[in-house]
Amino acid sequence: MALDKTKLPPGAVIIIVGPQSLEELEKSLDTQVGGGATYNDKAIASLKNFTFKIIVPTENGDLLAFNTAEDYTEVLDYTGGNLVEYINDMVSSETAHYLTPDEYDSMYLQSPDWIEIPQNFFDTRIGQLTAEEYALMEDSDFTIADQIDIAMNSFNTLYGGTTKFNSPTYKRKWQEGYLIFQDVDMANMYVSTSPVMKTVLSELGKTQAEVTAMDFYDANEAQYSLDLSAQKSTLYDILPTGANVDDKTMEWIANKIVMGTWTDSYARSQIFKLTDKYRDTELDKDLQSFVSNSKIDQTTTGEKEVTQTIEDWLPPSARQDYLDDIAMHAGKYRQDASYLEDLENELKTTRYALYPQYDKDTKWSVIDRITKNTIKNKWDMEIDPNGQYSYVYNKVAALNDVNEANKYLVQEGLSNNISGVVNDFAKDMISSFGGSIIRSQNFLEPSTQRIR
Repeated sequence: MALDKTKLPPGAVIIIVGPQSLEELEKSLDTQVGGGATYNDKAIASLKNFTFKIIVPTENGDLLAFNTAEDYTEVLDYTGGNLVEYINDMVSSETAHYLTPDEYDSMYLQSPDWIEIPQNFFDTRIGQLTAEEYALMEDSDFTIADQIDIAMNSFNTLYGGTTKFNSPTYKRKWQEGYLIFQDVDMANMYVSTSPVMKTVLSELGKTQAEVTAMDFYDANEAQYSLDLSAQKSTLYDILPTGANVDDKTMEWIANKIVMGTWTDSYARSQIFKLTDKYRDTELDKDLQSFVSNSKIDQTTTGEKEVTQTIEDWLPPSARQDYLDDIAMHAGKYRQDASYLEDLENELKTTRYALYPQYDKDTKWSVIDRITKNTIKNKWDMEIDPNGQYSYVYNKVAALNDVNEANKYLVQEGLSNNISGVVNDFAKDMISSFGGSIIRSQNFLEPSTQRIR
């Protein structure tokens, strides 16, 4: 029975492989034949030296070459006449290609997407056939096209779109194993235990862990979503203080872990680097490219401690340069806890240069407290070191002498009509005269009254 071309899968093409070019074939058939042999006899005889293949594309881009039986009548409906014209008509209708063996080898066999199906394919069971399909294969009308249709459905179901099949080596080796064992799991094992697996991993640009993960999630798609969500939650839990990473980026990193591309420890190190530019770690190039438009909030861990150290050792007038670089100082502290001690020594030196009248190990916070208490005791009020009387604060701090500071505060207090100083001054004046202040009306009373 000749092939019904209408039953072939979309994109299928018949490949006629002849021993010579069509020009050479035409010449040989036109040669006078002795012994009463006719042109048709010679044409039919020549067809026995031809091979026929049916090329069918799979859904993932492979080209499967099905080798037919040797009987040309299974593929061609040629019954006589000019054989070369018959073949040319098929070629013109784009239902077939005519190639010499060398042309076939050059055009197809060298292609990484080309998979040659053995001639005994039609005698083997491919895929998990249904009872109906088995019954169909027993039917006398079961054709090559029917067999190809069943096989292609099986192949497309098995590996259509699977990432592993992006490796030409994997595709070829898997196909080889599948045709031998006619079992998916056995075909997978056939490849994974083969020396070609190293080449497969190289072609995919993946590790064995990634391939294992792909196999697992191909068979357990629902589990992927669950594992991805759980991994994202874990990543959010390890974010340092003040840091935040947008959900899209977190999902990208979580996928790297779930699919076996990154280890947990590597992912953690990347999260910490992403949220801490001062961290002594190199940011993954793929991650760096991905986050170019992402929203990342840097960590503030250590800034509170560093700020407190600056305020402890420096007066307000000397802090700003350090506070402007607070993120940098905190970053160094996060990398090395001893950095805070180094910074403290630097601040000591700076403070001592500004106020050498105090011991070098005396914190500004101590000086500040003494200065504020001294002013409050004399003025009976608290002042803002950065406010109206900042000059008074700075002067008292610079004196580092209680007696001199008190003299200065009385003078400035009287000049600025500070009630606490004015009242104290009045009391001191009364005390110096030995009693109370005499009211003015007493001076107008009769002279008989005596001042006692």
